[in-house]
Amino acid sequence: MEKAISFFQKSIGYISLAVYCLMFIYALGMATPAASLLKYQEERDFYSGVQGYNNGILVLAIFGLLISAFYLVLRNNKRKIYYVSNFAWMGVGTVYALISGIYTIIGVNAYQKLYMALDFDTINAYWAERSLDLTINKNTPVFGLGYVVAILVILTIVPIVLVLINKIIGRIQHEKKNKALASTTKSSDSETIKESVK
Repeated sequence: MEKAISFFQKSIGYISLAVYCLMFIYALGMATPAASLLKYQEERDFYSGVQGYNNGILVLAIFGLLISAFYLVLRNNKRKIYYVSNFAWMGVGTVYALISGIYTIIGVNAYQKLYMALDFDTINAYWAERSLDLTINKNTPVFGLGYVVAILVILTIVPIVLVLINKIIGRIQHEKKNKALASTTKSSDSETIKESVK
């Protein structure tokens, strides 16, 4: 277990950066399946219903990248004993990953519901009648990819929590050693004083 904790401590920053980078890329491509609807008069404003979610996922990804970078800035990947700033990052990283993952699931789900409610046959027939080289596909992987990205973001919590528990235990042991050392020093000092008084 110690090897796994050591690996996670060194890697959490990079894992988080990679996952939020995927989230950022996903947010940039999220609109792709619905882009052709701009050429269909009845659904020209279709994407405005999900644009807020799309922008939200993009912003969460950008801030996620910044938070992930701070893991390395605070030297969380190298410290044997964690300080308040290190524990604060662990808390922020955990809560932020949970919020980001849940928000992404909600956004993708809202988008999927609107998309699946489209009349694909009518839209494709409209384009065919006008000899437009456009089609809209009911089976698009964009929703599945969105759920996968959201789950990956949430899964980053697991190594964070494992390292956090390990570092809390380490901090408690460190404090106990300091107290024991301080009491040993006091007792040896008092014995020295007694000897000098004699």
